[in-house]
Amino acid sequence: MDVLGGDVQLEWENWPVASLVRTFNSDRLTTESGSAATAFMSGLFAPSHLAYQLENQDQPSLAEMTEAAIKVLSRNPKGFLLLVEGGRIDHGNHENRAQYALAETLELEKAVEKALSLVDQQETLLLVTADHSHSYGVVGYPTRNTSVLDVDNTAKGDDNKSYLISSYFNGPRGILDAPRSDPATEDRFASSYTAESLVRLNFSTHSAEDVPIYANGPYSELFHSSLDNTFIAHATMYSLCIGPYTNQSHCNEGNNGSQLRGLHLNNFYYLLFLSVILYTFIH
Repeated sequence: MDVLGGDVQLEWENWPVASLVRTFNSDRLTTESGSAATAFMSGLFAPSHLAYQLENQDQPSLAEMTEAAIKVLSRNPKGFLLLVEGGRIDHGNHENRAQYALAETLELEKAVEKALSLVDQQETLLLVTADHSHSYGVVGYPTRNTSVLDVDNTAKGDDNKSYLISSYFNGPRGILDAPRSDPATEDRFASSYTAESLVRLNFSTHSAEDVPIYANGPYSELFHSSLDNTFIAHATMYSLCIGPYTNQSHCNEGNNGSQLRGLHLNNFYYLLFLSVILYTFIH
């Protein structure tokens, strides 16, 4: 599939669309997308995964795609729900490349900031949560202002070798029979640097500790303390007045809760796979 203007191998004839638009300039992403039918809209910017942001030269950023989507979907008077995934943070962690993962996390932050700048926060519920964490840890007792990508500058291991502050339990470069390397002698600040791990696997694994959920806006009080993950779905349905919560008192006609417009961003935050859900209440 040529994403730069060649034949796109998709069954367009089966899509109920009115027109197709090819956009070659990211500055025209919103305007050209908006000129096409928006009942079903698809943006194809890579034959597979998008490039890591540190390597990205010609693909729109997560924030740019978020902005384009919000501006187009905001035209719907009945509201919308938008899912934006920044899954390359997950990929960076699976490869034990902390700098890739951290850079993608910053891209998520920019996307969230852009989303919040485009919606009425008094009428928008923003949720940030995760489906898992990673076998990654920030360890040691480094001095203040030491880069998280550096080695602990206050101690070494029993083998008299340094260890990384950003460490992975398993994944590529796991220790086998040979002595471990000393990261202090390696180019550990290179964007593509792969950190050594304790157990060798092709890809590092997820981990099972609790992950955070952050909420801002209407109904944000529903999300607090320690929650079972299934509660998030029920609280979301409650705020949307759908499913078993259709006839709740806050769903009465004239109440903002009865008409909902939503935006859902699925991403990472602090090296976790996070979702960001925005629901905008309209009168």
